[in-house]
Amino acid sequence: MPDPLVTVIIPAYNAERFVHLAVESVLWGTYDNLDVIVVDDGSTDGTAHIVRRFTDPRLRYVRRPNGGPGAARNTGLQLAKGRYITFLDSDDYYLPTKIADQVDFLRGRTDIGYGAALHFETGRPARFYARRGPRPSGNILPWLMGEPVINPNTVMYPRQVFDIVGCFNDTYNFPEEWEWYIRCCQAGFMFAYQAKYMVVVQVRPDSMIGWHNQVALRERTIKMLRRLFPEPFAVGDRTYDPTTAIHGLERKLRLARIAEKPYGLPLRMLWRWNRLRDADWVHNGKPLP
Repeated sequence: MPDPLVTVIIPAYNAERFVHLAVESVLWGTYDNLDVIVVDDGSTDGTAHIVRRFTDPRLRYVRRPNGGPGAARNTGLQLAKGRYITFLDSDDYYLPTKIADQVDFLRGRTDIGYGAALHFETGRPARFYARRGPRPSGNILPWLMGEPVINPNTVMYPRQVFDIVGCFNDTYNFPEEWEWYIRCCQAGFMFAYQAKYMVVVQVRPDSMIGWHNQVALRERTIKMLRRLFPEPFAVGDRTYDPTTAIHGLERKLRLARIAEKPYGLPLRMLWRWNRLRDADWVHNGKPLP
């Protein structure tokens, strides 16, 4: 059976420092049948110059007015040709076998596949860690209620999922992927976890997951959950009440607002310490004991 075409969509905004490595990690991986689309979301730096230096015919560069990650992903989806679709943030990079492993894993299945991500902090590129927590398969809707359990760079989607669920919500920048996973579950799609490291994520001071975005993230997530879950819902024989997750997020929002204050440094340090404590430190692809 021939290898199916896979579309990789790389949204990029002012990514001249990172995008070269992101694109290389896709083109130089072990999987060849690729359709790679870099969507330049109105960059004002040298992103376009760097991407256009690549001569690989599998790569396309598209520029659009700035509209945020969700809008950039949707632009890529409109142009995608692949049977499978996956995304890569322009400041992260794939591990060499990521796409090949996922294609093999998803052959003959209709699930949405995802895996594990390695993280490192800016300035510490040799110290990798992986987030702990549940990595469920099947209907993962209950796990999506409180915190995101999936790194979006690790996910691969059969094309028909977008035909049924639709595109990303582009009215806000984050957490558009989180909301889209919830909509997939509500449409009846199952997720399948593959126990492999697939991507390396750089945690920068200005990253979307950084402390400075925590207030906005909590506020948007609370609004999202209230809109998507106006009442309790059932999965199998269990009923879940979204107000429990919302109350937990409201507590975290109050702490995030305090931490933004000049006297909130101890809380910010505690947040980082908890994030690193609740992680598996990784060496040579395996968690440290």
